Amino acid sequence: MKISLILLSTISAVFAGNLTLYDVRYSWKGPIAPFITECLCQTHADLQLLEDFFTSGVLSNDPCFKCMLKCIETKLNILSPSGEVDAEAAVRIYPHLNLQLVKRCSDEHAEELDLCQKVYLIEKC
Repeated sequence: MKISLILLSTISAVFAGNLTLYDVRYSWKGPIAPFITECLCQTHADLQLLEDFFTSGVLSNDPCFKCMLKCIETKLNILSPSGEVDAEAAVRIYPHLNLQLVKRCSDEHAEELDLCQKVYLIEKC
C-alpha cells in the first residue's frame, strides 16, 4: 500500500523528535475540524473512514471519502475551484508537511480532471 503524501512528508519531522506518525496525523484534526460535519454531509462519506486515517494512516479508496477530502481542502483554500493546489497554504495549515514534496506530488497529478481523485492521488503520493 502506498503511503500518503502527508505521511511521507512527515518522516523527517518524526525522526527529528519524539513525534509518532499518529501524533502528526492527530495534529491535522485541528485545521479540518470546522469542516468535517459539512463535508461529511455534502459527500455522504463515512466518518469511520476519516477516523481510520487518523488512527492508523489508512487512506480509503471510497469515492465519497475522496470527495470529502476535496471538500476539506477546498474549504481550507488549499485547492481552488479550478483544481490548483496551493502547496504553501498546505504547509502553513498542516503541521509537519514538506513543501517540496507537496509541490512534487501536486505537479505529478496536475492533469487529473476529477478533483476528488486529484486530492486523493496527491495525498497518496
